[in-house]
Amino acid sequence: MAATSKAWRRSQPAAFFCSMLLLSVAVPTSATTLPDERADLMFHYYSGGGVTVSGPALLVRKNVTPQTSVSADVYTDSISSASVDVVNTASPYTDTRAEVGVGTHYLYGDSLLDIGYRFSDESDYTAKTLHMNVTQDFLGNTTTLNLGFSRGWDQVGRVDNAFSADADHFQFRAGLSQVLSPNWVAALDYEAIGDRGYLQNPYRYARALGTYYNQIYPTTRTSNAIALRSIKSLFSNGAARAEYRYYWDNWNIQAHTLELAYRHKIDGRFSGEARYRFYTQSAASFYSDNFDREYNYMSRDKELSQFHDHSVGVNLSFVVLPERAKHWISKSTVELGYDYIMFRYDDFTDLGSGNLYQFNAHVLRLTLSIWY
Repeated sequence: MAATSKAWRRSQPAAFFCSMLLLSVAVPTSATTLPDERADLMFHYYSGGGVTVSGPALLVRKNVTPQTSVSADVYTDSISSASVDVVNTASPYTDTRAEVGVGTHYLYGDSLLDIGYRFSDESDYTAKTLHMNVTQDFLGNTTTLNLGFSRGWDQVGRVDNAFSADADHFQFRAGLSQVLSPNWVAALDYEAIGDRGYLQNPYRYARALGTYYNQIYPTTRTSNAIALRSIKSLFSNGAARAEYRYYWDNWNIQAHTLELAYRHKIDGRFSGEARYRFYTQSAASFYSDNFDREYNYMSRDKELSQFHDHSVGVNLSFVVLPERAKHWISKSTVELGYDYIMFRYDDFTDLGSGNLYQFNAHVLRLTLSIWY
């Protein structure tokens, strides 16, 4: 049977990152101003490991008062899959997903309150998320404190029977950013995540002595992550960005992420970015490629195994319309982004070949942004 597309997104971090790009558009850099009034239309495409995902996304922000702005976004994708997990234990599948979100920002002095709601629906998975963030500037807007909370309600199903189960998610966030000089900013962020309920994929199976069994996961998970980020202007038209993130949870997974990027303004209208990312993680305590017997908790999900990946990417941006204060459209840009990702699994076997599994993926994004 087909694997659920929600579980696929959890098992394919590159493609899930692609779907999350829309959420990172037009994030305010200071609590003293509302987000820009703008519209962003993006088309994304992912291909790798026998999986193809593509679809459009649209986000619109508008100020309704000098202190209040509202936003709405729509994201859809189509998925076709014959990944190694599906080939080994099920059949190829296709699915579609639709996600909508609404939000509002309220500005009060040096504070900014952000409240939003998201809903995602597909054939065997629905997800609802409510989030709230508070941003406060101090010391003449040189220090910024961010606090946030998210609450998620998911319903997991199967398309071949009446199975249904619930999963709840809680996330707490705290961050501090500091202007170190006129051309250098650093930030330290922490997040804690709590999950409870049905946390496994109802389609996948564990393997013990060559025989397949239903996966069994713990019903709770506690995760933590801390990240250090720095952005510094270089030369006259460039900026370098560096980020390190450490993740750990009570499933015994530890992960390290390092990302480096450099963006340069080529001339008045063109700019480009080059980036590199490295990710590595250890395996969950209840993961095995082939268990020696049955255990209380068992998983053969390759994303809970020990693996690493490298990615390189580029962005090219062009200003279609330069800033014009007296026109309805004050500015417009087009940006094309591409990432090449290499996944290497250290303890997950492709049963078809008998070799450790590895694959490469391509991520393509085309974004049109309009300020008004």
